[in-house]
Amino acid sequence: MNNYNKRSKLLKSLQEEYERIRNLPDMNKEQVSSWLSSVLTFSSKLSEAIAPFSFYSPETGEKAERIRLEFNFFYLSLQSLLKRTRRLLDAGKARLKDLNNILDSLDYLVSLAIQYLQAVENDQEVAEKATWAEIEKARVAPVGFGEVSETG
Repeated sequence: MNNYNKRSKLLKSLQEEYERIRNLPDMNKEQVSSWLSSVLTFSSKLSEAIAPFSFYSPETGEKAERIRLEFNFFYLSLQSLLKRTRRLLDAGKARLKDLNNILDSLDYLVSLAIQYLQAVENDQEVAEKATWAEIEKARVAPVGFGEVSETG
């Protein structure tokens, strides 16, 4: 639970930074460059909050893992968008539409991070109710075809 609380606090601490990033800069090179750096830093911190937890229960863990994988896909997409916009900015061709696309991606990442922590919170409640014997049983149970083992 401590790990969850730490990530939840990290996500809440990012809220002020997120609201600042939501205000698009003027379209001059220095301000846009600074804004792009802020988005990059913010998205990296957001990624820390959504790193995988070590234990998922079968009831809720699958949902959390699907959200995390979707987050990773859109996180990589945002990184590509940031690089592309940086190149356009350096060439003097960045447009307001490019910044809005970045904001759209960022909004979606934030919503996925919140969904993930909610799913993990539900998972934590289930995990806390499980006995250690049930947890050990789940970890050493044989893996069926098409399933992924937590321990590798």
